[in-house]
Amino acid sequence: MFKEAARSVGAELTAVETPEEGGRHVREDRFEAIFIDPSVPNFSRQGFTRLIRLSAFNSLAPIVLILSQYREKFDKSDESAGVSVMAKPSRADDLLPHLQELKRKLMADRRKNRRLAYRTSVNCVYGMQRLKATSVNLSVVGILLEMSWGLKYGDIMELHFQLVKDEPIFRGLARVIRLEGPGLVGLTFEKLALADRERLRRFIDAHLPILR
Repeated sequence: MFKEAARSVGAELTAVETPEEGGRHVREDRFEAIFIDPSVPNFSRQGFTRLIRLSAFNSLAPIVLILSQYREKFDKSDESAGVSVMAKPSRADDLLPHLQELKRKLMADRRKNRRLAYRTSVNCVYGMQRLKATSVNLSVVGILLEMSWGLKYGDIMELHFQLVKDEPIFRGLARVIRLEGPGLVGLTFEKLALADRERLRRFIDAHLPILR
């Protein structure tokens, strides 16, 4: 049923039978959205959600929890983790409106801001200090970091991080342009060489295909 509905909106569905298989896919592949059926044996809803949010490529992916219609009325979504709830459909036609709306939102977001959800360790050189951070998302013009160090608007750092395994470390200057609450820092790349910007674009395009 899910595969039929996914084909109707031009999407491809990856179905898994066990939590272990799902975890492997989340760690290794990128998904536009992730649907969770908590009735799977030996499944931890909170644990799997945490795994998704800490994954390299799916940390910002929409998560939809599929529940029986009775449970759906009483089970509130965990909005802080970006988890929504939908009633388990009985027919593909019941699922189609949900997928169409999800695709519409994804396409609108993609056109507005082509950012790749990507978590990796980032070394930050700030004056004589060496700071540690974790990337949240990445574009050809900037990066959003998780870091505990207190920075100010306009601060400039040199960032070092891995894009592709076994390739040279990416290095670039970046300026703080926004502070998004505790621990989130938005930076824009400064004086980035054309070759480096193109390298970022190729990496993002490889993991963020155009929605059709």
